[in-house]
Amino acid sequence: MQIARRIGASWQGRSLAYEAAGLVIDRGVSSPGLERIVAYTVPANERSWRLMERLGMRPIGRFEHPSLPSGHELWPHVAYDRTASARRDRPRPPE
Repeated sequence: MQIARRIGASWQGRSLAYEAAGLVIDRGVSSPGLERIVAYTVPANERSWRLMERLGMRPIGRFEHPSLPSGHELWPHVAYDRTASARRDRPRPPE
């Protein structure tokens, strides 16, 4: 299953992505049979990978997106994960 997010500029910075993604991750890693949540983005999307880090996810590596041609500006990606065994309380977003 894949979940994507996109938030309009006027709604950014209100912790909506943090709250929504945090609920999905917490629910996912507490579900029986689901041991790991994986997320990815392009390295230039600092807001996304910083969000993943605030959600307790850890970087697991880089990869080239298989649907994009070699050399495309969005070809490189960074991946993060959080496992059920690494589950912990999420810190509150900065106010």
